[in-house]
Amino acid sequence: MKVKTVLSFLTMIIIVACNTLENAHIIHSSPCLTSDGGWIIYVHSYNRGSSATPGIYKISIDGKNNKLLLETQNQVSLSPDDKQALLIDGIYLVEKERLTLHRKAANYGLNTPSWAEKGSRIIYELGGDIFITDTLFKDTKKLPIKGYTPKFIDNDKKIIYYNSIKKGLCITDTLSFTETMLTNNELDKLPVSSRNGKYIVWERNGEVWLMNSDGSNQNFLDKGRNPVWTPDSKHIVYSKSDNKEIESFFLWKMDASDLNKYQITK
Repeated sequence: MKVKTVLSFLTMIIIVACNTLENAHIIHSSPCLTSDGGWIIYVHSYNRGSSATPGIYKISIDGKNNKLLLETQNQVSLSPDDKQALLIDGIYLVEKERLTLHRKAANYGLNTPSWAEKGSRIIYELGGDIFITDTLFKDTKKLPIKGYTPKFIDNDKKIIYYNSIKKGLCITDTLSFTETMLTNNELDKLPVSSRNGKYIVWERNGEVWLMNSDGSNQNFLDKGRNPVWTPDSKHIVYSKSDNKEIESFFLWKMDASDLNKYQITK
């Protein structure tokens, strides 16, 4: 029964994505940055007329030295030391020119997996439930919270995620699991806290939004998807449409203070 639930959820995500981007030419999405901020790992998909092979790519923050690492279109989460990467099917070793499967995940895979800030644990979602496991996938615990896209913050003392029961972005501590709601919009998703802990960026209905870590001062920044912070907490990298009739989505970098932005991928 659980397998059917997971497959139904993944099928729904694929259908929604295809309906939203069915006319897309090229899509660069799901960026994550190395710990020094010098490189971006991202997904290139929906290849129509492009010479680039769909897959996971690595590119410098200034848009140079684009390299294919793995021919799959799954979201990546880098470990704090940049030596390993989490994908839906397990842990990969990050080598100079490729990603190599190191340890296969148990059970049904890892949906939107993310590393603990100290690198010793992994948090992920499966069928709307949130789990924590170790890097050997042997000590797995289901948490008493429901939602999607969970991430550790505040030195692994808290978790930020979309709360599927209360329909909004939420923070909970990892001891008492006391919930603090940040937003009450069911269109909110993919929250990411800045490394300095002061701000949160997230996606709302195809737009990039920014707020203080307590949920105050919520502001629209730009049209776009999949926003993430640079390690210095000064810039936001996200996927943005070129607004053509047959549109493509490329990676952009925005200054969080003056909102100046420039295109990274093309």
